[in-house]
Formats: sequence, C-alpha cells, structure tokens
Amino acid sequence: MELRDLVVTPILLILLLVIAYWLRPFVTDDVNRKYFFPALIVKFIGAIALGVIYQFYYGGGDTFSYHTLGSRHIWNAFMDSPITGVKLLLADPSHMFSDIYDYTTKIYFFRDPASYQIVKMAAVFDLITFSSYSATALLFSVFSFVGMWMLFLTFYKRYPHLHMWMAIAVFFIPSVFFWGSGILK
Repeated sequence: MELRDLVVTPILLILLLVIAYWLRPFVTDDVNRKYFFPALIVKFIGAIALGVIYQFYYGGGDTFSYHTLGSRHIWNAFMDSPITGVKLLLADPSHMFSDIYDYTTKIYFFRDPASYQIVKMAAVFDLITFSSYSATALLFSVFSFVGMWMLFLTFYKRYPHLHMWMAIAVFFIPSVFFWGSGILK
C-alpha cells in the first residue's frame, strides 16, 4: 500500500456510494432493494481484502502483477506522453513498436493477450484513480457487481419467491465475493 491508496480510495469509495445511492431507485424494486447496498459493500470489502491478503500474506501475485508490473507502466506512459499511453492501450502484443518498446519490455503480461486485456482495463481505471491499487480494485469490483446484479435480476424475474436464496447465492457466498472482486481474470 502506498500513500495514494490511503488518499484516493476513501474519496472514490464515497463517490461510488453516492452514485449507487442515486442509481438504486432505477435498478431495484421494493423487494430486492434491501440487497443492493449490502451486496455492493460486500464486493468492496472483498476487493480490499483480496489486495491486503495478496500483499501481506502472499507478498505479491497476479493481482499485483497486473497492476504494478502492468497498468502502472501504462499509467506512467500516459503521464510522460498521452500519445504513448494510447499506443500502449491499443498495442497488439504480436507487434513491437520502437516508440513504446521501453514500456512494453517492463510490462510483465505484454506477450499474453488475455492477461494484457486485464492490464489495459486496469490502466484505464488507473487514469481515474491515479494508479492507486486499492481504488482500481474498487472499480473492478463495481464492474463485477453490475454483472452480478444483472444475473440476480434475471433469476429474480423468473423466481421472485426465491429472492433471499438467490441473493445469498449470487452475492454473499464468501468465495464469490472474495475471488470475484479484485484485479483478477
């Protein structure tokens, strides 16, 4: 964790909660409204917990490699030259360009197209979060939450009488909110 994580993350968290509060009436009804904020907050806790466990218990891992050895270099390229940053976002790993070579050699997952997509997505989020790992992880958790909420609503429309059990299955099983919340594939 860095100082930027301690500054940017709480600000982003408050902003995301305000946006969620504003959006909630449009995506919920009287029955499922009670699951919206608890599910979102559990996703936020899962994202932060994943980062803390990977940093302090494992001492690294894919989640930090996507960020520290990947998207952070693209963010640095944007800070040096926005054109270079855009070239890295649009770069095809099968082609090397001399003007971005210095950055691509530092990006651990550049030659792995599936992993590089995660790096590029994290880099876009880094532009908003000033390359703060925990704030970027919160944005990944929001992105994941949108899909989970849509899944829940799909099942809820088909089986409205099972709303509590579906909410538990989709949102509140520990492995679901932990492994589905951070910067992971």
